[in-house]
Amino acid sequence: MSLSCVQLMDNKQNFAGAWLDFVPPAPVEYLRSFIRSYHRGARSVRIEPENATSISLTRLIASNYGKAVRINDATTPADCWILVDTDADALSARLHALIDTPCQVVAPITSRYYQQQSFYLLTLPKAGTHLLYELMRSFRINYGGSAPPTRAGHYHSLVHPHTHTMATHFFEELANHPGGGADHPFFAHPALFIYRNPMDIVVSETFYLIRKEKTPLAHYYTTFSDHERCRILIASDPLIAGIRDRVRAYVAWPRLPNVIPISFEELIGPQGGGSSEAQQRTIWSLQLKLHVPGNPQEHGERLFNPGSWTFRKGSINGHREFFRDEHYEAFRGLKQDFMHELGYDIDDSFETGYLPRFVESYRRRPLQLQAAA
Repeated sequence: MSLSCVQLMDNKQNFAGAWLDFVPPAPVEYLRSFIRSYHRGARSVRIEPENATSISLTRLIASNYGKAVRINDATTPADCWILVDTDADALSARLHALIDTPCQVVAPITSRYYQQQSFYLLTLPKAGTHLLYELMRSFRINYGGSAPPTRAGHYHSLVHPHTHTMATHFFEELANHPGGGADHPFFAHPALFIYRNPMDIVVSETFYLIRKEKTPLAHYYTTFSDHERCRILIASDPLIAGIRDRVRAYVAWPRLPNVIPISFEELIGPQGGGSSEAQQRTIWSLQLKLHVPGNPQEHGERLFNPGSWTFRKGSINGHREFFRDEHYEAFRGLKQDFMHELGYDIDDSFETGYLPRFVESYRRRPLQLQAAA
């Protein structure tokens, strides 16, 4: 595959104009989608791979648009890519190659199209669960219950009806399955895992755990002051393990090749102290990996929802306003592996737009799925 004329992004590239469209694999359908791209400003189109379909489509575009559009011109960066590869894996590779390119893309519907596959969500508690739910809502992927069985066009939870599935718990449960669970459908489907700065998780928990309408634990945790409650949530408590142990139960998820790790900080956007650029880059990568149509800016604008069930502030770096010396001291007293494995460090400069270390490597990492049993 040749993507030599792809315009590579830098950190300030704007993905607001990127667009992904999926159509039935026929020249006339590709042409109709290209016309939509043309009306959105596309003037240089690259069609790949070269086969009977791409040759026919090239003739159609040339006959309809003449000199108004550059077709397969290696001297001009393409602002529209038409990918006509109907093999699902080959198409996924071509889409992934455009992960740093804010362009318009037309591609065929295959078995990897989002409405023809199933997904799993995995969420650290208080790490942006409802933010991920809003993204699924924007993608038009609805909740399909705990799986198996899976439902096409739906996302699922593992083990429990909720999405707070610890990796340690899941693999323990698999031991009770026939054959040790090696053929569990989870490994054959994409999974999204959202994580967050553990210091901010603790602050969010501090205020969530006193809401008696939300959790029975409030009857216990209201007996502490806010700062006492935060301190014991960092260290340990008779009812809840310390933050290190709680986070460590989840940190294996990003190591699995079918899991796409997403940080709260990159997904929250400017309303939560993040950046629109990081949000759009992440959403664009998800669209390409999951074969989801649409525009990353429009998807991003739907995410911030103060009306969600557990919403408090929905912003990054909340610990900077709340932590006292006692909280930093308690955090420093913990082994820092749980922070470092997610790309955070207690001595980072937590400014507006802060991102953990592994955001870009996770974003660029190809999605790998096990063959379905």
